[in-house]
Amino acid sequence: MDEHRPKVRDISETAANAASVAAAKAKAALEQSNGNTHESHHEAADMPARVNNAADDAVEHVKAAAGEALASVAENIGEPAGDQAAKAAEALLGHTRRAGDRVLRSAAANPLTALMVAGAVGYGLGYLLHRSQRTLSEPRIGDVENT
Repeated sequence: MDEHRPKVRDISETAANAASVAAAKAKAALEQSNGNTHESHHEAADMPARVNNAADDAVEHVKAAAGEALASVAENIGEPAGDQAAKAAEALLGHTRRAGDRVLRSAAANPLTALMVAGAVGYGLGYLLHRSQRTLSEPRIGDVENT
Protein backbone atom coordinates (compact mmCIF):
# COMPACT_ATOMS: atom_id res chain seq x y z
CA MET A 1 0.00 0.00 0.00
CA ASP A 2 2.92 2.32 0.66
CA GLU A 3 4.14 1.97 -2.92
CA HIS A 4 1.05 3.88 -4.11
CA ARG A 5 1.49 6.67 -1.60
CA PRO A 6 2.71 9.95 -3.11
CA LYS A 7 6.24 10.78 -2.22
CA VAL A 8 6.71 14.03 -0.34
CA ARG A 9 10.04 14.48 -2.07
CA ASP A 10 8.32 14.61 -5.50
CA ILE A 11 5.90 17.29 -4.31
CA SER A 12 8.63 19.32 -2.62
CA GLU A 13 10.81 19.12 -5.74
CA THR A 14 7.94 20.49 -7.84
CA ALA A 15 7.38 23.31 -5.38
CA ALA A 16 11.12 24.02 -5.25
CA ASN A 17 11.26 24.23 -9.04
CA ALA A 18 8.32 26.61 -9.10
CA ALA A 19 9.92 28.75 -6.39
CA SER A 20 13.24 28.87 -8.25
CA VAL A 21 11.49 30.02 -11.44
CA ALA A 22 9.69 32.72 -9.43
CA ALA A 23 12.95 33.80 -7.81
CA ALA A 24 14.68 33.97 -11.18
CA LYS A 25 11.95 36.22 -12.58
CA ALA A 26 12.07 38.48 -9.53
CA LYS A 27 15.87 38.63 -9.67
CA ALA A 28 15.80 39.53 -13.36
CA ALA A 29 13.33 42.34 -12.68
CA LEU A 30 15.47 43.62 -9.79
CA GLU A 31 18.70 43.52 -11.84
CA GLN A 32 16.98 45.35 -14.66
CA SER A 33 15.87 48.09 -12.30
CA ASN A 34 19.30 48.36 -10.59
CA GLY A 35 21.35 48.20 -13.78
CA ASN A 36 19.49 50.93 -15.57
CA THR A 37 19.99 53.92 -13.30
CA HIS A 38 19.85 56.24 -16.30
CA GLU A 39 16.26 55.36 -17.17
CA SER A 40 13.78 58.09 -17.73
CA HIS A 41 11.15 58.79 -15.12
CA HIS A 42 8.50 57.17 -17.33
CA GLU A 43 10.38 53.88 -17.49
CA ALA A 44 11.12 54.06 -13.77
CA ALA A 45 7.40 54.52 -13.09
CA ASP A 46 6.71 51.37 -15.11
CA MET A 47 9.18 49.36 -13.04
CA PRO A 48 6.76 48.61 -10.12
CA ALA A 49 4.20 47.39 -12.64
CA ARG A 50 6.80 45.09 -14.25
CA VAL A 51 7.88 43.76 -10.86
CA ASN A 52 4.23 43.25 -9.94
CA ASN A 53 3.64 41.37 -13.21
CA ALA A 54 6.70 39.21 -12.58
CA ALA A 55 5.39 38.43 -9.08
CA ASP A 56 1.95 37.61 -10.47
CA ASP A 57 3.53 35.30 -13.04
CA ALA A 58 5.52 33.61 -10.29
CA VAL A 59 2.39 33.12 -8.19
CA GLU A 60 0.54 31.62 -11.16
CA HIS A 61 3.45 29.29 -11.83
CA VAL A 62 3.50 28.13 -8.19
CA LYS A 63 -0.29 27.61 -8.29
CA ALA A 64 0.00 25.50 -11.43
CA ALA A 65 2.78 23.40 -9.91
CA ALA A 66 0.75 22.88 -6.73
CA GLY A 67 -2.29 21.89 -8.78
CA GLU A 68 -0.26 19.33 -10.69
CA ALA A 69 1.12 17.94 -7.42
CA LEU A 70 -2.40 17.64 -5.96
CA ALA A 71 -3.67 15.92 -9.09
CA SER A 72 -0.80 13.45 -8.85
CA VAL A 73 -1.60 12.76 -5.20
CA ALA A 74 -5.30 12.23 -5.97
CA GLU A 75 -4.46 9.87 -8.82
CA ASN A 76 -2.13 7.85 -6.61
CA ILE A 77 -4.75 7.59 -3.85
CA GLY A 78 -7.34 6.07 -6.21
CA GLU A 79 -5.15 3.14 -7.29
CA PRO A 80 -4.98 1.35 -3.90
CA ALA A 81 -8.72 1.81 -3.39
CA GLY A 82 -9.40 0.02 -6.68
CA ASP A 83 -7.00 -2.76 -5.74
CA GLN A 84 -8.68 -3.23 -2.37
CA ALA A 85 -12.14 -3.28 -3.96
CA ALA A 86 -11.03 -5.98 -6.41
CA LYS A 87 -9.60 -8.09 -3.56
CA ALA A 88 -12.83 -7.69 -1.57
CA ALA A 89 -14.93 -8.74 -4.58
CA GLU A 90 -12.77 -11.84 -5.11
CA ALA A 91 -13.07 -12.77 -1.42
CA LEU A 92 -16.85 -12.31 -1.49
CA LEU A 93 -17.13 -14.49 -4.59
CA GLY A 94 -15.12 -17.22 -2.87
CA HIS A 95 -17.30 -17.09 0.26
CA THR A 96 -20.48 -17.22 -1.84
CA ARG A 97 -19.27 -20.25 -3.77
CA ARG A 98 -18.32 -22.10 -0.59
CA ALA A 99 -21.73 -21.33 0.98
CA GLY A 100 -23.51 -22.54 -2.16
CA ASP A 101 -21.49 -25.76 -2.12
CA ARG A 102 -22.43 -26.38 1.53
CA VAL A 103 -26.13 -25.87 0.81
CA LEU A 104 -25.90 -28.18 -2.20
CA ARG A 105 -24.19 -30.94 -0.18
CA SER A 106 -26.71 -30.57 2.65
CA ALA A 107 -29.65 -30.75 0.23
CA ALA A 108 -28.16 -33.83 -1.46
CA ALA A 109 -27.64 -35.55 1.89
CA ASN A 110 -31.14 -34.72 3.22
CA PRO A 111 -33.55 -34.26 0.27
CA LEU A 112 -36.76 -34.46 2.31
CA THR A 113 -35.58 -31.81 4.79
CA ALA A 114 -34.45 -29.57 1.91
CA LEU A 115 -37.86 -29.90 0.28
CA MET A 116 -39.65 -28.97 3.52
CA VAL A 117 -37.39 -25.93 4.10
CA ALA A 118 -37.90 -24.77 0.51
CA GLY A 119 -41.68 -25.15 0.90
CA ALA A 120 -41.69 -23.17 4.16
CA VAL A 121 -39.63 -20.37 2.63
CA GLY A 122 -41.89 -20.27 -0.44
CA TYR A 123 -45.02 -20.19 1.70
CA GLY A 124 -43.59 -17.39 3.87
CA LEU A 125 -42.69 -15.26 0.85
CA GLY A 126 -46.08 -15.87 -0.76
CA TYR A 127 -47.85 -14.89 2.46
CA LEU A 128 -45.84 -11.66 2.78
CA LEU A 129 -46.43 -10.69 -0.87
CA HIS A 130 -50.17 -11.45 -0.71
CA ARG A 131 -50.50 -9.51 2.55
CA SER A 132 -48.66 -6.47 1.18
CA GLN A 133 -50.84 -6.39 -1.97
CA ARG A 134 -54.00 -6.62 0.11
CA THR A 135 -52.96 -3.76 2.41
CA LEU A 136 -52.15 -1.56 -0.58
CA SER A 137 -55.54 -2.11 -2.22
CA GLU A 138 -57.69 -1.68 0.93
CA PRO A 139 -58.80 1.87 1.79
CA ARG A 140 -57.62 3.23 5.07
CA ILE A 141 -59.75 5.06 7.62
CA GLY A 142 -58.38 8.49 6.75
CA ASP A 143 -58.75 7.91 2.98
CA VAL A 144 -62.60 7.90 2.85
CA GLU A 145 -63.89 10.51 0.41
CA ASN A 146 -66.95 12.65 1.20
CA THR A 147 -69.38 12.88 -1.72
